[in-house]
Amino acid sequence: MESTAHGRLNPRFLQLLTLALALFGEGCAAFTSAGPVGPLRSGSTTQLEAASAYAYGPATATIGNFVVKGNGQEQAAGVPLTVGIRQSLGATVEVSADVATNDSGLRLRVGLPSGPGGPGGPSVPLVLSFEARDGQIAVASTRSYQGSLAFEIYPDITPANSYPQRRLILSLGIAGGVFAHQLSSPYTADPDGYLFFGGPTMTIVRPEVRLQTAVGIYLADGKSEGLSIVVAPWFLLSSEAPTSFTCTGCGNNPPLTSFSQSWGASLIFTPSYGWLHGL
Repeated sequence: MESTAHGRLNPRFLQLLTLALALFGEGCAAFTSAGPVGPLRSGSTTQLEAASAYAYGPATATIGNFVVKGNGQEQAAGVPLTVGIRQSLGATVEVSADVATNDSGLRLRVGLPSGPGGPGGPSVPLVLSFEARDGQIAVASTRSYQGSLAFEIYPDITPANSYPQRRLILSLGIAGGVFAHQLSSPYTADPDGYLFFGGPTMTIVRPEVRLQTAVGIYLADGKSEGLSIVVAPWFLLSSEAPTSFTCTGCGNNPPLTSFSQSWGASLIFTPSYGWLHGL
């Protein structure tokens, strides 16, 4: 699909990118990856991306006899920052790397034989994605690390005679490793001799296995600009006792008695800009 004459951005698509970047500026330091980022590009394409996410997951922690409930899926403080680069290697392989507020990651995506798109319709891009993330390489590091495997599908849902190209995003995968959670306490209290003041922040790191899903839309402008918007829920399959617990703002380093979080969800915006190298 052509973008505009002389390779200029289509104004409508530019508005969408501007909105996504504005949301990036207002985003939160969410514990999530960039999510599915669209079908593979043909040829040798390099893409720069910047992702922003809003996340929620109800969590409960007990510190001594003091119970704290809240959103365990976002960092209590921190500037949202996720930047990355993706490089396609031919038509069926793409490698990428990103540096984020809470962790950094490497991803390998492999194109699978396309599925049928219905009678007379175009084929449907299928992608297998492998990702590894490390929380110790980050702006606000944690002792977290994960590996994941996901199956992605991108059927074309562009209405006739409309622009830009639109593809539905569907993804299903599994992730395992050590995941970070964070809770903030609004209380100032002294339960059982433990001092809490100034909004203590608790960071919990726990081994988990998750079922990960995503659904959304990908907007493409020719071979250069792209924007993916996805809702990415995850569901806990199994977990172990936390391996790390820190509490900033707590008095006498009280022990973590229990922690519970069984699901979470993220709204992820990932605008990208790329260029095609000569073959």
